[in-house]
Amino acid sequence: MRIIATAIVLFVCLVIHAQQLPQFRQFILAPSLYNPAAMAFSKENNVSLSGRWQMSGFGYEPRTVVLHGKMLIKKKPKLVYNPGSRIQRDYTPTEKKKNIILKHFVGGQVVSDNYGAFRFLELNGNYALQIPINATWRASVGARLGLRNNTFLPTQGVVLNVLDPQIPYAGGDATYEDR
Repeated sequence: MRIIATAIVLFVCLVIHAQQLPQFRQFILAPSLYNPAAMAFSKENNVSLSGRWQMSGFGYEPRTVVLHGKMLIKKKPKLVYNPGSRIQRDYTPTEKKKNIILKHFVGGQVVSDNYGAFRFLELNGNYALQIPINATWRASVGARLGLRNNTFLPTQGVVLNVLDPQIPYAGGDATYEDR
């Protein structure tokens, strides 16, 4: 009995795993698309264009295009120069020792997503703050502010018959017809 139960559980796990949506590498490499605090994972400034076309050839397939970027904001070093000084050698002031040096990141993204009759265009501005905890650990906090335009295209929408889904739609759904 245990062997049969184990086989059923393994089969169900394989079936469940097979039904998952595919993961695309370009979105895995850009975690700031979903979490603005992820901009603080690396110090590089970058701009990227990513896209996905899923289930091509079936009609109404999902299509996503994303333009996103980020930048580390650096302070300009303050130069100390006194032309009235009579010191003939270079003077480099010693910096005060700071315990916490915060790093600020800004970025943004433009997302266009189409899935059948549903579309949206999104424009976001991102901000992330990196806070050092100790020599090797850092915490990051992020915020996102943006605009999103959701659109429904009734000409591409397929409405089923309320009484029988096998019969074509002949009207009668006030929610759909009011749009």
